[in-house]
Amino acid sequence: MNPRVETLPRHLTAELERRLGRTVAAVHPAPGVYASDFAAVLTLAGASAVFVKATRHRHRADYRTEAAVASALPRELATPRLRCWFERAGWIVLCFDAVAGAPPAQPWRPGNVAAVLASLAHRARLLTPSPLRALRGLPELMAGTGRFTVWRDLAAGRPRALSPDRPTPWQADHLHHLAEREARRASAVAGTSLLHFDPRADNYLIDAAGRARVVDWSRACLGAPWVDLATFLPSAATDGHDPERLFATHPAGADVPPDDLDAYLAALAGHWADVVHRPGRPVAAPTGAAVSPGSSGALRGSGP
Repeated sequence: MNPRVETLPRHLTAELERRLGRTVAAVHPAPGVYASDFAAVLTLAGASAVFVKATRHRHRADYRTEAAVASALPRELATPRLRCWFERAGWIVLCFDAVAGAPPAQPWRPGNVAAVLASLAHRARLLTPSPLRALRGLPELMAGTGRFTVWRDLAAGRPRALSPDRPTPWQADHLHHLAEREARRASAVAGTSLLHFDPRADNYLIDAAGRARVVDWSRACLGAPWVDLATFLPSAATDGHDPERLFATHPAGADVPPDDLDAYLAALAGHWADVVHRPGRPVAAPTGAAVSPGSSGALRGSGP
């Protein structure tokens, strides 16, 4: 990643002002925004504000995905509206309405969990089927990468960062069962819903009314409408919330075949169990040790 810049290059600011029809009066940097070389709330002449992020690095493809998805989202969805986007001289710039709010406090509190669950239910209703069909499918993503073959690789003696001598005793005892579940991952998650697929806490803003607004659609894909729910709940579970009850009582979790849920969780758990053993990963990173057959398991993580 290039060093973060405090102001956009002048030619980008000029293009942004031309598209918005207003000049930039002030720049307020937004620290902590992932995958950006510039991120800030810009106050415009007339006192309105926009959020702008830009990159000139390898995340440009993710920005294009986010722009395409944000352009297709229905207005009634609780997410910042995309005002404009453009590419110039190796940069890609995205401009959204600025919204008041803050990421949910960690550990997860009941009110914030409830706000995210309401957001997930609203998204499942509005985004099934997806308003954008020309988008990558989650089954293909999960089938076409080695990130989701961890248990099968270990069962077959193939090397992974999670070496055969590192699984927990429970994982070792159930390795072949996990491998069988993992093998069904692609068919389990098939669907026509538009998924956000990145449940990081900082991808939500909680406003003064307690409503959760979802941001950053760069990992969006098509799949089963319950996948975002199942991907979020493990992090809440780590903070003491009951994932099985929350899944079973949520509209998106109704009538989901248990085998499909277990297949997805087994694949997700294998991915994270492998990630934390890669060189350079922090000790406190998530593991997949809590997933078990026939249950909705728990693992903390920021998404695949």
